[in-house]
Amino acid sequence: MSKKGRLLLVLTLAAAALIALGGCGSKGGKKNNVAHKHEYIATVVKEATCKEAGEKSFRCYGCGDTYTEAIPPTEDHKYSSTVVKEATCAETGEREFTCSVCGKTYKENIPATGNHMFEYLETRQPTCVADGGIVYKCKTCDREQIDAIPATGRHEFESRVSRRATCVEIGEITYTCKNCGLEYTELLPATGKHLYESKITKEASCTAAGELTFTCRECGTSYSETIAARGHNWGNWQTMYEPTTEQEGLQQRTCPVCGETQTKSIPKVTPAPSGDDTPKN
Repeated sequence: MSKKGRLLLVLTLAAAALIALGGCGSKGGKKNNVAHKHEYIATVVKEATCKEAGEKSFRCYGCGDTYTEAIPPTEDHKYSSTVVKEATCAETGEREFTCSVCGKTYKENIPATGNHMFEYLETRQPTCVADGGIVYKCKTCDREQIDAIPATGRHEFESRVSRRATCVEIGEITYTCKNCGLEYTELLPATGKHLYESKITKEASCTAAGELTFTCRECGTSYSETIAARGHNWGNWQTMYEPTTEQEGLQQRTCPVCGETQTKSIPKVTPAPSGDDTPKN
């Protein structure tokens, strides 16, 4: 038997006992000239819920008089919950509670789990001054976790000639770390090798030597060399007049560069033998 049933049984038995002992007399009257006093027994006719009021009935066990009273709605909701949004490692979730009797709802946050699901992403190589690391990334929230790899302390230098050495002046080479920008320089010794450019400072002729001057384009040092005379560029011999038996002939040739001429004689012509000199048979 339920608690409520046991309570009703007790109240019923008590009422019966009081009636047996005399009760309140006739309805609305007196018994033995004593004023009537009701003794009510309460009975829950309708249970109150969170949605609706209940009802309680009162009956006088002596005279049978009755009346009813409302039972206010209770605050005892019958909630069931549903996860509206799952919590992740970095974001809160949400749970909704709904009363199955009256439909009232409310929501509560579900705390973030903090349980990241890391996956390997990449390895970042350390440099001379910066740490590297093995990088892991949470596949849910993109948060990174890095297992550090210490900086190497070893610079990676690249070189460039910042001042070129010449034949008489020292130069400079600069080394720069491509990771951190650290620089240092070294001197380049003078080469001692002149960079000569040549120029004819005096043209050679057929009979006179010329001059070729060499000048270093960096320091100005110079020296000269002789250009040998070219010699005449003689043309063909031309016969000025033919030789005879009495006079030599003459030939002449000319250098077209300087105009100088050169001559030579042509031997006399030997006369033909006379008739007296003809051999006899």
